[in-house]
Amino acid sequence: MRKLTLSEVVRTIEVSPIALTGGESLHLRLEVLKQGKRFVGRVYRWEFFRIQPTFPQHKGRPAHDESDEMLLVRDNTLLSEVVGASGDKVVENLLGQLRLKFNAR
Repeated sequence: MRKLTLSEVVRTIEVSPIALTGGESLHLRLEVLKQGKRFVGRVYRWEFFRIQPTFPQHKGRPAHDESDEMLLVRDNTLLSEVVGASGDKVVENLLGQLRLKFNAR
């Protein structure tokens, strides 16, 4: 029988929008998970998606219109993975990486 490995989200931080070139902005969420005795940081990005429901159908066509929805997408490319001995250290490291990457305070 396999053993399940569980993680607990111990911190969630919403970062204020980061202005990018072209009038765009980056909306991020940072999460810290406790996995046994270690803490792991993850970065999520809020993204807009146009979603078209496929059901219900009416005469072979979707019965509902598309809608624009904001969804969280895990971002494995923006920052390097952070593992630490405490949640505070992980948050400190993640925020430090963000500040360096985007020249922010």
